[in-house]
Amino acid sequence: MTHQVPLRVRQEKAMLAAAKANYKGVFPDVDPLIQQLGAILADDAGFLLDICKRAGIHRQTLRKWLRGDRTPNLLDFHSVLLVAGYTLRIERNET
Repeated sequence: MTHQVPLRVRQEKAMLAAAKANYKGVFPDVDPLIQQLGAILADDAGFLLDICKRAGIHRQTLRKWLRGDRTPNLLDFHSVLLVAGYTLRIERNET
């Protein structure tokens, strides 16, 4: 008796493999906050897909942020950070 992997699981594995192959990182002229987000996500493309799904952001949208093709709105950016386990904080400059 052979065990067959469900189609959904195979599709998710194929998506993870494609994401790892296609992920190129952040472009250098992108805003520093987006660069930091890219550094957080750079280690694991599977993590990137999971973050997108949980934050309600399409993976192509996130890739456009990282390439500098699109600027995220604050709510979407904050959602991605929260799901990744980070937060955005405002601090007064010491002058």
